Amino acid sequence: MSQSVNKGSHSANYRRLPRVLFVAESTKARTVMAETYLREMGQGLVETQSAGLERLPIDQRTIRVMSEEGFDVRDSSSQLASRDIMEWADIIIVLCAMPGRVSPWIPDGGIRKDWPIENPERLAADNEDIEPYRVVRDNIKRRVQQFVNAIKLSKR
Repeated sequence: MSQSVNKGSHSANYRRLPRVLFVAESTKARTVMAETYLREMGQGLVETQSAGLERLPIDQRTIRVMSEEGFDVRDSSSQLASRDIMEWADIIIVLCAMPGRVSPWIPDGGIRKDWPIENPERLAADNEDIEPYRVVRDNIKRRVQQFVNAIKLSKR
């Protein structure tokens, strides 16, 4: 019974903060960046978590580019994209450049948004190349800010 309390009620009449879940192929970069920015920018507007189809340690380049922005994500932990975490969410934002590559189960009444953002690891020339991580970070930061702005406008 208590487990259902944590799950999302996808009814417009349910009074609580909307729950946003970021999902990608893995938990190495994009999901951590997106959750971190939304937690900061959307404070008091939404609850947020992140998950991946594969749960992997955070890439050191992710840690580095987020520290450039003043965030310590070393202890961040995204979850495995399970049915329970999907049920928790009202809005599921899929971070993947190729449509269909990441196809999480979406609960009835849940909203799926696709942000076509490439995996920075695929863009990097080698294991030392950090620039793709900065590009992806900045893209995610911009999209999160736009998302938060839309939420704020809807509350007027």
